Amino acid sequence: MAKAFNYTSAIRDLCVNICRTTPEFSNFDLSRVGFSINKARNTGTRIGNWASVTPLRFEYGLRIRIPEAFMRTLDVNPRTVARATDVASNVFALEAESFLEKEDAKLTVRYGSERMKKTLVLSCEERLRFNQTIFYRSPQVVGLDGKTELLYLFSVMIPRFYDLSCVEKLETIMHELYHISEAFDGDVRRFPGRNWQHGSKKAYQARAAKFARDWLAKEPDPALFNFLQYDSRQLAERFGRLVGAKFPRIPVVPITFEAALKHEPRLAELIAIAQAKGRLK
Repeated sequence: MAKAFNYTSAIRDLCVNICRTTPEFSNFDLSRVGFSINKARNTGTRIGNWASVTPLRFEYGLRIRIPEAFMRTLDVNPRTVARATDVASNVFALEAESFLEKEDAKLTVRYGSERMKKTLVLSCEERLRFNQTIFYRSPQVVGLDGKTELLYLFSVMIPRFYDLSCVEKLETIMHELYHISEAFDGDVRRFPGRNWQHGSKKAYQARAAKFARDWLAKEPDPALFNFLQYDSRQLAERFGRLVGAKFPRIPVVPITFEAALKHEPRLAELIAIAQAKGRLK
């Protein structure tokens, strides 16, 4: 019986070589990147994501997301420890049920128009002191060895990714690698301005295409990327069975202020600055 072809291992080996030979990615430690295959919902079209990189930390590599409303309450410069995030997309709206009448108030957490509802228990003091804000904890994800904590997940959407041309696949891989922060701290690469994920999308894609051309110009071992030339049907004919790693969907968990302090020690630095200013008792 023919041995199954491990698609995620092949993607990983290719990325290792790319990072080793491309200066912009040379500091990436791919032992801390999990490679995954995810099945696309609409399998009969090219429309939709071809691949993705999921960061497992927040801005500046923090383990928690610090809402801007909290920063405004403290009246400190967020850049001291971490930059504030976008209120419109990152801050939950909270509704209290008679919170002044109870020592612990049960709050309904509602996320924007999606109307996702969860409940948390926060003290009245916490609600009043911290401007009704909720923090978010990044999950701890370990690799296939069961011990290495991952900073990113690199996923390809199948069979959509299979059916791209070889050049499109390679440019897509470069596109996703370029999303990884230059500091390799678990955050994404951020660009100035409103479109912080890509800057100019046209310039971003042109950069990814240049990475691909430059890498090919170095005449890498064809065995590293030959598998990219095959579409779904050709992969099945050549290799028979395809296998690969799959990581589950990674949730971002809302947590209380006390829990946020435990997960991110740098939050205490912000509190200390606010206390020194007399903004917080």
